[in-house]
Amino acid sequence: MCSSLRLVAGSKKARGKSPPCLAKTGRDKGGATSLGVFLLAALLLASAARAETRPRYGGTLRVEMRAAPPSLDPVASAQDEGFAQIAPLLYDTLVRLDPSGRPMPSLASSWQQESEHRWRLMLRQGVRYSDGSALTPAVAVRSLHEANPDWNVHAIGDAVIIECEQPLPNLPAFLTLPRNSIVLRGEGKLLGSGAFRVSEFQAGRRLSLAALEDGWHERPFVDAIDIQFNRLPREQMMDLELGRADIVEVAPDQLARAPQSSRRIFASDPVDLLALRFSHSNLRDRRVREAIALAVDRDSIYNVLLQRHGEPAAGLLPNWITGYSFLFPATPQVARARQLRGEAKQSAPLTLVYDAADPLARLVAERIALNAADAGIALKALPSTQNVIVPDIELVRMRLASTDPGVALTDLARTDRLALTMPELVAPPLSAPGFGADRVGLSEVYRATVAALQDHWAVPIAYLPAACTVSPRVRNWTRTRDGSWPIDDVWLAAEAR
Repeated sequence: MCSSLRLVAGSKKARGKSPPCLAKTGRDKGGATSLGVFLLAALLLASAARAETRPRYGGTLRVEMRAAPPSLDPVASAQDEGFAQIAPLLYDTLVRLDPSGRPMPSLASSWQQESEHRWRLMLRQGVRYSDGSALTPAVAVRSLHEANPDWNVHAIGDAVIIECEQPLPNLPAFLTLPRNSIVLRGEGKLLGSGAFRVSEFQAGRRLSLAALEDGWHERPFVDAIDIQFNRLPREQMMDLELGRADIVEVAPDQLARAPQSSRRIFASDPVDLLALRFSHSNLRDRRVREAIALAVDRDSIYNVLLQRHGEPAAGLLPNWITGYSFLFPATPQVARARQLRGEAKQSAPLTLVYDAADPLARLVAERIALNAADAGIALKALPSTQNVIVPDIELVRMRLASTDPGVALTDLARTDRLALTMPELVAPPLSAPGFGADRVGLSEVYRATVAALQDHWAVPIAYLPAACTVSPRVRNWTRTRDGSWPIDDVWLAAEAR
């Protein structure tokens, strides 16, 4: 991949080539001249049509999103979903995941598990940052230590050694998280080895990126990316219609309208968890939490509000990642919920706070309030703009951090948005050391999920897809299962430049 160019029509090497033409046109007989001119014109038109389907370099891709990362620092923005979308454009990690969720080399060319507590990773040679500085073991050691202060990270030659008092199962997959991006820190700047560099960053407003001409990645087709933050769904769609945006987000409840429109809409597999988080200080009686969990009608939310996009969720991870979501019953048990409510003698009204900027969250919160009422529990849905100091319940929405089940579950436990207590994941016995060491098994992930949910401090409701719509000027945009942006091969038609 080192500094290679795409050998395709329309690449830099092909720039400036004239379309093929006839070497001669006959002028000695009758209509030969007319025929030659006709054939030349037809060939030129065909060549022009082919050119419109060829990838071309140039132009600025304009993207809008609701999120607004407060920083471009991988450590400071570790839990920010907007940053997770942007990070792969700027930074690289030692390991990446392939579409099936298996670890693959990135800045690390290989790795070896030497014991349950120690891994050795060999760095790729020839990698440079956006200022031309070379990737060194010292840079990787500092980045990993910043993100994981409990690790003992050091360099031996061209290798990075990671040790920890606790076992490190599944480390290669964990290293793919954006927080573990390998950045060059210095003089108040953060530099990455990704395909783009930062031209301008205004926290909460916009980010401008420029493609690197001589990085270790293939040069992207687009010259630049302009990302607008804090844009509401209605504003995004208006900008798309007016030609001011190329990529905008689509809410899950709007996907049902896609067949009636001419827009190109791309939806991922279910990747956003919608869940209830209970207050540890206000709802200490487990019976009340369980009663609400049993009262929720997930199928109704899925069928009516989500229009069958996504999936009902009673477990913490979607079925396409684990294959066992059916083991967590999602059918409401209203009679049992009423019994628990009676035993707990819950009578005071409870508050359920939802994101005021998310129309879908309001609908879901109101439906959950109705479900709770069926169980005899008074639940009032309030928007986040009401500034409730300590809400009894919060409706939260978060993106999966990884397609690896062990890493995704561990990350959910780390975030304070769910406040889960989860046992340590244990890998199978260490097999022969080398590339592709054992990963945490699904049985361990299932066991940990059951343990995390048994006290009902968090109640999964549904998994939602991430969706976007693109303007006609955007070419070669493809669907990804995890909702990430497939920027590498995207190019813009002539009118977009």
